[in-house]
Amino acid sequence: MGDQMPKAAQIVGILGAAFLSGEDIPSQRLARTCNTNKSTSGFIACFSRAGVPTLSLAPVDILVHEFKVMYNIGKSSSPPIAVVVALCMGFSAYQARSDPRLIGGLVSPFALYVAAALCIPSIVPYTGLYMHPTVNKKLLDMGAMAEKGATAMELGTGEKEIREMFSRWKGMNYVRAALVGGGALLAAVAALG
Repeated sequence: MGDQMPKAAQIVGILGAAFLSGEDIPSQRLARTCNTNKSTSGFIACFSRAGVPTLSLAPVDILVHEFKVMYNIGKSSSPPIAVVVALCMGFSAYQARSDPRLIGGLVSPFALYVAAALCIPSIVPYTGLYMHPTVNKKLLDMGAMAEKGATAMELGTGEKEIREMFSRWKGMNYVRAALVGGGALLAAVAALG
């Protein structure tokens, strides 16, 4: 049991971060081996990869309303996964604290796990301090208006500007996926190094 817990934490941490970010490393390797579809299934990246292109086809009043729905799904689902993943990375760092190895002659597994544990929750300040004031708040406010029956003309923002905001959100969301994916990669290097 003593040796199983650190391995379980590594596995949950790496796969959880990979799932959350979109860097579905094991599935990509399997897909290459089987010569099948190489797309990833990551949760955060999925909103940018599938949600944005689909919603971009809708009229803007429907787009902002459904963005609000999509946003709330992510807001309610991602944090619990991120907390579990960050805790697993932290536990893995604690377990590796006395490991004398240097991966690539440069960095200890402990340092990699600590960096991974910090990457995962970094999506919270990135979202709150950067995404929310520049794009999220505006799209969510318009989504609330549309939810109450406002038409595209009553949203107070032109269609072109709304679509540009939505496109910016897509890129910003990919950054969040990359932060979590970076955590998965760092932990994988620590585990395999």
